Amino acid sequence: MIYHRIAIFILCSCWAGQLWAQTIVQQEAILDTAQQTITIPYLIEDAGTPVVNGAHQYQLQLYYTQNQGASYTGPLTHTNGHIGKGILPGQKKIVWHYAKDTLPFTGRNVQFKISGSYQSSVLGLGKGSAAFYSLLLPGLGRKKVYQPTSIHRKFWFVPAVLTYGLVATGIVAKVASTNTYKQYQQATTASSAEDLFNTANQQQRIFVGALLAAGVIWLGDILWVAIKGNKNRKKQQRLIKKNQQMDQNFGIITSYDFNNRQPTLGVKVKF
Repeated sequence: MIYHRIAIFILCSCWAGQLWAQTIVQQEAILDTAQQTITIPYLIEDAGTPVVNGAHQYQLQLYYTQNQGASYTGPLTHTNGHIGKGILPGQKKIVWHYAKDTLPFTGRNVQFKISGSYQSSVLGLGKGSAAFYSLLLPGLGRKKVYQPTSIHRKFWFVPAVLTYGLVATGIVAKVASTNTYKQYQQATTASSAEDLFNTANQQQRIFVGALLAAGVIWLGDILWVAIKGNKNRKKQQRLIKKNQQMDQNFGIITSYDFNNRQPTLGVKVKF
């Protein structure tokens, strides 16, 4: 999988801009001195240039600076909410328990940075039903169940080449076997008849073996795609459940149904 670097700078003053084609939009943050927490809302939104797999998932960490970005402290550990691995697009929140971190945090001139990476999500991949594509054409289902960077997807056509190559070999062998057998029937000597008979049998075995091998490759590809698709389905369920649980903790409602678009992110902090 290819990971893309992203960084969202959350400033105490009003600020907006572009970073690597990621739009940064301002939102509100909450400082709770009683609970000694800072709640940082941010938005991840798929938008922009179409890609092969629409859904993305993120691995994010939180940092802060009190010297206008000369250096950053983090990643901060006493956090909860939408942070860490497997974060999906939508409205998000991070809560930092600043009093629990033994860091030189004074709250003066503070700027936060959410930094991390994103990758194509398993949500953009096919499930077990993708095996139907391999039933139509060997290897085609692999395009549905693997990421674009996977070797299985890049060389999805290999099962088709092998399958049809073996079928063609079998057909050629069958035609040759039939012709050789006709020659055997017309042989005038016992030695030539025996040679032709053995050759015809060998060509027949090649025909049967090639078709069996083609069938094994084709059936194996269908089963391979079905198994991989079912694994994708289970991973999708776990990923969605994880994000829905985080959403419920903050009272956020998000639909995890994405179009084929690039991610856009936006955040704002205001004290």
